[in-house]
Amino acid sequence: MYRQSSVGVSNWQRWALGGMLVFAGVTAWAQTPVTLPRADGSEITYYVKQAASQPAEQLLVIMQGSDCNSVQNNPRIQEAFVPMLPNADVLTVEKYGLDASFAWNADSSRADCPMETLINDTIYQRVQDYSAVLDALQKQNDYKKVLVVGGSEGAVTAIMLAAQSDVVDASVAFNGGGRWFKDDMLFSMTPGVPPEEVSPEVAKDIDGFFAMLDRVPTETAAINDHGVRWWKAMREHDQQATLLKVNSPVLIIQSGQDRSVSPIAVGQMMGEMNMAGRTNIHYKTYPQLDHVFNDAQGQTHLDTVIADMKEWLLETVPSQP
Repeated sequence: MYRQSSVGVSNWQRWALGGMLVFAGVTAWAQTPVTLPRADGSEITYYVKQAASQPAEQLLVIMQGSDCNSVQNNPRIQEAFVPMLPNADVLTVEKYGLDASFAWNADSSRADCPMETLINDTIYQRVQDYSAVLDALQKQNDYKKVLVVGGSEGAVTAIMLAAQSDVVDASVAFNGGGRWFKDDMLFSMTPGVPPEEVSPEVAKDIDGFFAMLDRVPTETAAINDHGVRWWKAMREHDQQATLLKVNSPVLIIQSGQDRSVSPIAVGQMMGEMNMAGRTNIHYKTYPQLDHVFNDAQGQTHLDTVIADMKEWLLETVPSQP
């Protein structure tokens, strides 16, 4: 097994940090891991943080970004997102091959990401895992409402889950990009350059990289911190088509100063939602904030954004009387 790098797309790697990273300190959040078998013999590891001694009526599902880290050790998720709905139980699910024994590292290029994860982690695998866990939890606890929040790659999987699952009542997807992954890569690699002025060579480099994926051994290669399956899944995924399949309420959030995904492409996708008359799709922008909700001075506005998410969720899916 080997790792391979691709110079043509290396500048894009900050997207891999995802929308749910960037705290230096690490704290232990004690939650008992639960496992569920996959068809291939491996296990899904997940955590349910209960709001009280008995299961709550609402389940909040939180989806992390694309980094190779245990969700249980992610300080941004545990400190900022897990508490956002105090009366809800909270579900988090580990990526393939990860558990809480894998120490936190904010470096997206960490060399110790398990090969098991690199080979098997994709947006499709993640959605399959979340679906399996939700099916098991619904049989056990019968939650009245299931709410999903995801950022960056987690936004992509949140929309995919909402499109496939009949148990999701509302979703928030933030800074997850536009219709095509290629457009987000192109934007991230040419920050500040209007789309019409981007050199054709940049797009050609991306196309060449995508074509190269079909010639690399799927089972053995890791390219720019992800496996071949991950890259192929992102290359092929049509987020606009997926969003059109969602019938439950969705709040799409996009930061105007995002340099990891294209706010332009997101705006175009939302225009298509309006044209299609999809009144269940809501859109909110933060023009002065970046991918992790910082302003130009580096000041975080995450608390404000989370408060807005919470307000929308509670208005859209009120608690049971």
